[in-house]
Amino acid sequence: AMHAPLGTLVRRGQAEGAFRSDQPEAWLLATCFALMHAYRDEVRAGRLRAEDAIPTLQATLRRVFQTDAGAAS
Repeated sequence: AMHAPLGTLVRRGQAEGAFRSDQPEAWLLATCFALMHAYRDEVRAGRLRAEDAIPTLQATLRRVFQTDAGAAS
């Protein structure tokens, strides 16, 4: 259900230069969803504190989607 709207967002971000374009949209989406599931699993297993999960996931996803120009900042 979330793939279509997020796919639209990723395509727009890539077209505008806000998201990296060296990786296909489908791969970026798959990576995003895989990371969300991994973070959930880590919290459930007690290896990641619940209060750290969202900020940690946000930081990781920023790196997944950022352009080379974003990496310099």
